[in-house]
Amino acid sequence: MKTSVTFTFILLFIGVGISYIYLNPSAPKPLELPSAGMELLSREEGDIRLIQIQNLDNHKIITMERSGNTWMIRYPVRYPADPMMAEGLAAALKYSKKARRMPAQRNWEEYGLWRPSLKIGVETERSERGERGGEKRKYLYLGDPAPVGAFVFARWEGEKEYFLIQSQLKNAFNVSLYSLRMKRLFTLPLKDISKIKVRTFSQEFELEKRGTDWFWMQPIALLGTRIPEKKIRKILSLREGLYVKDFLDGEPADDAKAFPETPASITMFAENGAQEGLRVGLELPNRDAHYAKQESSAAGAGPVLLVSKERIQDFFSLFHEESQPPPSEK
Repeated sequence: MKTSVTFTFILLFIGVGISYIYLNPSAPKPLELPSAGMELLSREEGDIRLIQIQNLDNHKIITMERSGNTWMIRYPVRYPADPMMAEGLAAALKYSKKARRMPAQRNWEEYGLWRPSLKIGVETERSERGERGGEKRKYLYLGDPAPVGAFVFARWEGEKEYFLIQSQLKNAFNVSLYSLRMKRLFTLPLKDISKIKVRTFSQEFELEKRGTDWFWMQPIALLGTRIPEKKIRKILSLREGLYVKDFLDGEPADDAKAFPETPASITMFAENGAQEGLRVGLELPNRDAHYAKQESSAAGAGPVLLVSKERIQDFFSLFHEESQPPPSEK
């Protein structure tokens, strides 16, 4: 699911409430319950700190956990989660409203709530302690479409009642592991970057920031030459466009088929000593991509990735422009 779709869903979802029920005179009226009883999650439980998505139809489980202001996928891989996607799903759960609450009058199978297609595990800041001292996780079952309106049947595991919930909530959680993983390759704030080192497949370059200006440190022919602001903006702009095209989990990090003895690389340095690097390996023609591998001072080595060949070439071409001899005068 695209990030824009997630945010659109959240904006539409917050405030929708139970308008359909009230605006449709032929629909059964909701139970007379206090507004607090219509919240999917009580606000007293605090922020959500863990979300587990169980797609039972596809036999897939994804677990991600919040630590401070960041989200980390901890199963089936351990990798940073896309913060906008993770926060979007947490907000969808936190601000969702039950459209109608009803006691079950049939078997759960008839609502699609015995073995639901989607099962969402949730832990909050104030989750109760289980019998063995661990955090007690709540499970939300999302079942079949309701016969009226854009709703699906839902229930909390262990409760005897069921309720209606906007179908967009179920759609929002029908996501892939790829869509939830962080795909940005460089996350250091642009204002903090003080040095850039680039090794293409044929040449090495180094740029350094002094005050508010940038200068070439390498190659020697350009040593000390001030870099125009327009050029720096273009370099940093293309850096922002580098992203993970695919993850090759389980691939050997130093497999000879992926990385030559001296691979290309891009390394960003911050004033506080932090750094982020990307090793760029051989081309994978049938995927229009290069093998790549992230390296950072904080997280160390990561999995083997695929990065767009076109974007890598566009980035490297900015540096090779500087090393080209000026055109001869005729």
